[in-house]
Amino acid sequence: MRKEFFKPDPAVRKKLYIIYLLSIHLLLIGLLYSCVLFRRPSIEKTIDRTSLYYHRHVKYHLRATGNWPDGSFIFIGDSHIEGLCGSAVANPAVNLGIGKDTIAGSIARIDQYQNLSKAKCIILSIGSNDLNRQSIIQMIEEMTILIKHLPEKVPFICCGLFPTYDTLGDRNKKARLFNQEMVKLCHEYCTGSFIDIYDSLLDEQGRVNKQYYDADGIHLNSNGNAIWIKALRNQLAEHGA
Repeated sequence: MRKEFFKPDPAVRKKLYIIYLLSIHLLLIGLLYSCVLFRRPSIEKTIDRTSLYYHRHVKYHLRATGNWPDGSFIFIGDSHIEGLCGSAVANPAVNLGIGKDTIAGSIARIDQYQNLSKAKCIILSIGSNDLNRQSIIQMIEEMTILIKHLPEKVPFICCGLFPTYDTLGDRNKKARLFNQEMVKLCHEYCTGSFIDIYDSLLDEQGRVNKQYYDADGIHLNSNGNAIWIKALRNQLAEHGA
């Protein structure tokens, strides 16, 4: 005699099926949430201004502020500045670059450098780490605040953002837009000027020229920095600095 297997009522089966589908959806949502919550940080993750790394570097800078020679050329910015040989641009040079720094990070520390008023010129290169987290409008607003924190009578040079190995193209488009807006902002100040070497870092096809970049496709190597140094020297000579 054949055994009869239990067959649930159709209404019960329907409820079980709905519960099954809901469970699958909840499981997928949980997996997606955990991926976002615990994803590995990006290479270009911006610095936390409360971090030990940031404060350690600011502390190192402050130890030297009392010994800056009058008429120094002060370089402020992120890893691009940190990797630049300031003395190849002008002397005496003081490098206040902090890797992964943002515009807000520079605003937070700039007032602590009390001898800035004795500088010959201040060179700013910041904003690269803001491109993926802020709009151009927000970046320009913060740059305006940063410039207002500079000593009024000290000339300053703002450096445009550089292109990167950006396969999607969005980041480089934003960098160009930022540079265009920065030209306008710097022209509002009689002591301000702007340099843009973006196009000088491209090849004949308009792509990033790899001979000017480190392997990460973000930072300039010594060849790329040589172009930047030359542009800065020319700008300083034009203004008699």
